[in-house]
Amino acid sequence: MMILVVGRPDSGKSAMAEKLAGEMSTEKKKIYLATMIPYGEEGASRVERHRALRKGKGFVTVERPLGVGNLPDREGFIEGIRAEEATVLLECVSNLCANVMFEGGKGKNLKNPEEAAEAVTKDILKLKERVKNLIVVTNEFKEEEGTDRETLEYISAVSGVNRRLKEEADRIYDVTGKNGDRYEKDSGSRWGSKITGSMLAAFSLYSRIPVPRFEWKPEGMEYILCFLPIVGAVVGLTEYGCLYLLGYLKLPLTAEVAVLSLVPLIITGGFHVDGYMDVKDALGSYRTKEEKLKIMKDPHTGAFAVIGIGMFSLVWAGALSVICGRDPGGIKMVLPFIFVLSRTGAAISSLRLKKAKDEGMLNSETGNSGRGELAVTILELVLCIVALTLADPVSAVLLALTLGVFYIYYRHMVYKEFGGVTGDTAGYYVCGSELAMLFILAASCIFRTW
Repeated sequence: MMILVVGRPDSGKSAMAEKLAGEMSTEKKKIYLATMIPYGEEGASRVERHRALRKGKGFVTVERPLGVGNLPDREGFIEGIRAEEATVLLECVSNLCANVMFEGGKGKNLKNPEEAAEAVTKDILKLKERVKNLIVVTNEFKEEEGTDRETLEYISAVSGVNRRLKEEADRIYDVTGKNGDRYEKDSGSRWGSKITGSMLAAFSLYSRIPVPRFEWKPEGMEYILCFLPIVGAVVGLTEYGCLYLLGYLKLPLTAEVAVLSLVPLIITGGFHVDGYMDVKDALGSYRTKEEKLKIMKDPHTGAFAVIGIGMFSLVWAGALSVICGRDPGGIKMVLPFIFVLSRTGAAISSLRLKKAKDEGMLNSETGNSGRGELAVTILELVLCIVALTLADPVSAVLLALTLGVFYIYYRHMVYKEFGGVTGDTAGYYVCGSELAMLFILAASCIFRTW
């Protein structure tokens, strides 16, 4: 299988490709095929940054700026991994085109755009036939006024490769998140509708729940945030099932707390926790807005992130212990609602508030959204509060107020500290609002059993 991941620089395409590779292969059979030839400090810095981003993700790195089609070796192995069992992430087409056109960076333009595109395409398709899965990352460039001839030829070569790979790819993921030139594929998939595509994209992105094969397109993400609360509902329903089962098992309190804490992490893969830790790291730095945004992109885990998640875990475990140990008349059964409420709030804030950056995953998710999506998400919030009111009116009022106050705090914080919202701050919203609501429920338990 060959998957093409298309996006503009810093659009989140590398992260998407790594996520796909992780879903398609085990750690011992993932290969990262690096094609960049680093020039100067900036080039070396980019290489080091990408290495740091891949650290701990189970990739075997192979550096091959030219001749990727010559992999594997005669015995059919790539760095000790059998090619027919390997998932190869090739990054990226634009590097290969530059390497071919300028002969590995020696400064001599040896090939015209058509020849370069043909050579690169032939190499990639040759590699495709020799490995189990090939994930190809490519850039999307716009021709701007005043661009020199050599650059225009380079852009033409990349575009030529993209067009050809589009025809050959089994799946295409376009993560540009903006209207403009896009390479799309009409795969004839029965999952092609906007609604179904958005639902599949939401569960693929925000959870570890397996989803059927689908094609990732910007217009297919139009309603993705509308389905974020639905993912929360799945978490909540699973939590409810665990609560019901734990009522029969009569496990110790610590075991009960552990199970209920692990459920959301297992279903979501800790997707939002990562954003929470990045935000805590940035907030603890007391740097400028620009520097804080850079800290959130840094793959390393800082001290403030560790401290922040440690404090979060202690408060979470403590509040959950109070609720499970002193439950006065079914407050435990209100617990699943916080996973829906937190995600409706995160979706509304992501759609409503100003973005801190013009690129990134959040822009991909909201780039094609409009008032209709915001209205649907608000309706989901209202329905959740109505259902919660029927279950426990007091808790409904407390949680609605808590969510409202947290939204006000969040808006003030992201504008002051970052200049707007990002994907990481959305993760912070989910985790932070859940913790706040859990704390309020615990306080309510204490008050009701006083």
